[in-house]
This record gives sequence, structure tokens and C-alpha cells, in this order.
Amino acid sequence: MISVINEMDVGEKTNLKNLNKSFTLLSNLATNFDELFKAMNEDIQKGIVRMQWQDMYFNYLSHALGDIDPVAILKKEASIDEAVLKAVVSEAKRESEAKNILPVLKDYVFTEKLFNHPNIKEAYSLVGKIDSLDMFVSHYLNDHNLNDHLYGLLSRIDIKARAPLLAVSGPSDWALKKSA
Repeated sequence: MISVINEMDVGEKTNLKNLNKSFTLLSNLATNFDELFKAMNEDIQKGIVRMQWQDMYFNYLSHALGDIDPVAILKKEASIDEAVLKAVVSEAKRESEAKNILPVLKDYVFTEKLFNHPNIKEAYSLVGKIDSLDMFVSHYLNDHNLNDHLYGLLSRIDIKARAPLLAVSGPSDWALKKSA
């Protein structure tokens, strides 16, 4: 999983082709991991596997998801005038920095305001453009499904805080459902 995460193009290099490939591979790996993990008895070996998963999640995946640049995606995927995009980015940034916005949700508010701005919304939508979105969200961003992997930690996972772009992409309700 870590090698796939390390191959993700983020920052200014962010692009949907690479994200789609990465999310599909990570979803497939997570499916296999979950089956093996469920079959393990609760012992020291399962604890070690759990710690390795937590290392991957918090030290690699979380950083990569946070580094996905929604503006880079719009520049590469949408036909939006550069001046219009710059103005919309400024407006979304200003709105995300309002005093009533929790710091942990600033990136989500920015991304949501960006993609829901009328000038962007009529020209481009993320909905349906991210392959394996629901499977990825179910395995990596569903707090209930991560409960056993995060055993021993007080961390709670919120898609809006961990992966704002994916939250705005419209995952299906079942991908975030509290029960399996």
C-alpha cells in the first residue's frame, strides 16, 4: 500500500488519471488486507499487523490525501478561463478562512466552495469522475469500517477532514454507512 501511495501524484502534479489508478489499486489491496485481517486471531501478530496498517494510514495515506490539489485538477481537466479560475480560487479561499470555520475543515470548505461556485459547477463536476471512489471511501474513510484497524487509538475519521476532494466528489451513502 505504501508503494502505491508513494506513486500518487499530488500537489501541482495532481491529476485524475493517476488518482484513479492509485485509488483502484489501493481499494483492491484493502479488500485483500481486510479478508486476511478478519481471519487472524486477536494476538500479538494481529497487533503488529494493525500497527503496520496504522503506520501506512497516518504516515503516508493521510498526507497524500491532504496534498491532493483540487485547483490542479481543474487546471488539467476543465476548460475554465484562467482569470475566472483565479477569481473563484480567491473567493473560495476567503470563504474557507472565515472565523466560524473549524481549522480542520478549512480545506473541505475551500474545496466545496470551489467546486460549487456557479462558474465552476456549470463547467465541471467531479461526480462520477473518480474510479473506485465508493470502495476507496469504504475501506479508508469510513470511521465504522476502520474501527478495528484503529483499535487502541482515539482517532475518529471524518472524510471532510481527511480527504476533502473525495468528500466533494459525492461518494455513495453506503460507502460511509456506520454498519457493514
